[in-house]
Amino acid sequence: MTRPRKIIGAPWFTPESYGSCRFQMADKETMPLDFRDWREDAQSRIQAIEEAGQNALKVKIDPGRFPAWCREQGLAADARARQRYANFYAFRWAIARDPDRAPTTGSYNWLILFSILF
Repeated sequence: MTRPRKIIGAPWFTPESYGSCRFQMADKETMPLDFRDWREDAQSRIQAIEEAGQNALKVKIDPGRFPAWCREQGLAADARARQRYANFYAFRWAIARDPDRAPTTGSYNWLILFSILF
């Protein structure tokens, strides 16, 4: 039996929310001003993930929910937090679709994923 492909969260903005989301980010100066430029870069990252044999799942960065999640986690709203947020929700999505992928208590794979996410 082959192992399922790993699912990697890909932080994703919509054209309508990009400006307000960017404004709230601690690293906004590193983000493109224009959504189209950001999307082009994001699509390149997704392509690289898929070429590496993994699945990319676009996870919408919501301008209301993401900053609240960052505060709950004690994180600055930056690229690292966006990636953690996307991986967190991609993992939840994968488990909901296939409960057999859920980690068991004491699972080594769970510890690896937990260390990546947190």
